[in-house]
Amino acid sequence: MEHARCVTRQPGDRTMSCLLKRFVALSAITLVMLTSADNRSFAQAESKVKKAHPRHDVPFEDNSTKKGPSRQSAPAGAHLTYYGGRVVGSPEIIQVLWGNGAYDSHVSGVGTPSMASFYTQYTSQQTSLSSWLDSEYNTVNPTGTKTNQHIGPGTFQSQVTITPSTSATTIDDTTIQHELTAQINAGHLPAPAVDSQGEPKTIYAVFFPPGITITQGTSSSCSAGGFCAYHGTIAAAFSLPEFMYGVHPDMQAGSGCFTGCGTSSVFGNYTSVASHELVETITDPEVGLATAIGPPLAWYDFTNGEIGDICDAQQSTFAGCDGQSYTYQLEFSNAQNNCIGITTSCNLNDFSISASPSSLSGSGTSTIFTDVTSGHGTVSLVVSGTPSGATASVSPTSVAAGGSSTLTVNAGTAAAGVYTITVSGLEGIARHSTTVTLTIASGGGGGGTLTNGGFETGALNGWTASGALENIVSSGCHGGTFCAQLGSTAPTNGDSKIAQTFIAPTGATGISLWYKPTCPDTVTYDWTIVTLKDNTTATTATLLPKVCSTVGWTNVNGNLTAGHNYTLTLTSHDDNYAGDPTLTLFDDVTITTGSGVGITNGGFESAFSGWITTGASESIVTSGCHSGAACAQLGSTSPTNGDSSASQTFNVPAGKSQLSLWYKMTCPDTVTYDWVTVALGATMVVPKTCTTNPAWVNVTAPVKAGTTYTLKLISHDDNYSGDPTYTLFDDVVLN
Repeated sequence: MEHARCVTRQPGDRTMSCLLKRFVALSAITLVMLTSADNRSFAQAESKVKKAHPRHDVPFEDNSTKKGPSRQSAPAGAHLTYYGGRVVGSPEIIQVLWGNGAYDSHVSGVGTPSMASFYTQYTSQQTSLSSWLDSEYNTVNPTGTKTNQHIGPGTFQSQVTITPSTSATTIDDTTIQHELTAQINAGHLPAPAVDSQGEPKTIYAVFFPPGITITQGTSSSCSAGGFCAYHGTIAAAFSLPEFMYGVHPDMQAGSGCFTGCGTSSVFGNYTSVASHELVETITDPEVGLATAIGPPLAWYDFTNGEIGDICDAQQSTFAGCDGQSYTYQLEFSNAQNNCIGITTSCNLNDFSISASPSSLSGSGTSTIFTDVTSGHGTVSLVVSGTPSGATASVSPTSVAAGGSSTLTVNAGTAAAGVYTITVSGLEGIARHSTTVTLTIASGGGGGGTLTNGGFETGALNGWTASGALENIVSSGCHGGTFCAQLGSTAPTNGDSKIAQTFIAPTGATGISLWYKPTCPDTVTYDWTIVTLKDNTTATTATLLPKVCSTVGWTNVNGNLTAGHNYTLTLTSHDDNYAGDPTLTLFDDVTITTGSGVGITNGGFESAFSGWITTGASESIVTSGCHSGAACAQLGSTSPTNGDSSASQTFNVPAGKSQLSLWYKMTCPDTVTYDWVTVALGATMVVPKTCTTNPAWVNVTAPVKAGTTYTLKLISHDDNYSGDPTYTLFDDVVLN
């Protein structure tokens, strides 16, 4: 369901002219206009409607009657406030061409100059963009709820031409969302990826050929009262993580956008608008999911909009390190209280940074090493993420690149838990960081395993609650007298969440819990999710992917390794709509010992539940599987770049002595470039292999009861257009 609003854009109009309606279309995102003329009162609208979506487009201004932007500096009082949402820490851009057509050569080409080279130069470490954004708009330093993310350089991944399922010349945003999702699921677009923190990082920049009009509510592309581009968000669903996208209409001569989207050349206007949308996506990626001025917004100005809106149409140029000059839009700086540009350093001093040891138990020291990768210079070091009650510092605070410093941590009176201390190094515009995991077993030392898993203390003792509403109830519980209720029978706004960090005791092999959801909405808006982060290995397993259902008590299991530190997070999400409040009961969270819980979801019938996926492309398919209704596909029928992997750590139950799995590979290349591997711990069950199997192949490996293993499935493709490689996996079992 799309939640849309109507906006009239007549000269001098500064009021919201119509109301949102819940049932408009089947979509999760709404475009809302952004311009200096859009200083409208959201408070008025929010009192009348369910969701007041913040705006996220580049407005159309007819240059035939108005030359240049309406202003050359930031409006008075502009300031971006952090609302608790995520940012994009390591953006990866995929340029999507919407079918064939008479594109501008800079758009369809990938040489220099082109949109591909612009994205490469603009987001690279050679410009000051990422270091500046990170210095002001990371989510580590703000107070309150935060996602603890830094912003790093981006990369241009590839250009892909899709064959859309529609030949319509007028296309709405719902169609674009559905088409992107279908193209990804079909393997025609690289699948969206997440970064090392599990945060979304893929941005699909969609460009349209001449002759196509894009609509959003009552506004249209390249026309009076309309827009030049916009960005949005598609929520995680089924096997796909959340991802971001941008919509870029044709701007060539003859198009409406030719006269209303900038005062540079056609290519310059393309890159200016693209920079506007890209930086807004990085600093406020979930604006498309926002239902009010609050989470999941990240950096937003209630009056003026996003970081690019404040400086709308203020163009400048930078010299790329490829010898080209590129037009871009200035962006707003809180620190300088104005619209600012970027600098370029093509002879870049650069370095790497690492910590040894990378984990500490209580007080201790770690050596912070730097190494020169190019040039030479001095690296300044800054420590962040120190828990309350503890201290952490580096000495010295700056070193010549190639030198080292000592991080000293004193646990002090910090509460028990697992914390991530970040040491960031800055040398010119180059910024890198390393982390040290700090484990504090309890306030004064000692051990700490899972506590109050049945909530029988009648409170949330041992758990950390955050979000909309978390409490204890004594009716309808799974076992005992009490259980935890996240959410309410009345609407709540956003996540209701409880989490507990614990050390898996000796003999621990798994974790078990029960949940009972009441979710009368759809998973687009409301859901239950359970994650288990292994803080020792810095990996996260999704024990329960996002689900929205109303069912009885259901059991969820996961694997543990004795001695490892874990954070278990239980979440119920409600979108605050009056007609369908969502809540979830949780009970009987216990650690299992002795017999292991074995392989979880080895047939991939529950998406990737129980598995950790990383890399270029991991998806669930429902045809051609070995058995059942689903199987895992690593890689794609279109070229992908590097490894696509799925892994699971498990403990072998008594009576089991063999691991068995089936795979079916399509590899038209050679093993020099493309391959499949299956590793069971240090044992290579399937060494590098490149073949096209006419039938499913079974492989087995011995295992020992009571032993913990990590199984890793990898399909590798070298991104060459003529021979995409992918592998299907199914029926991973213990015999």
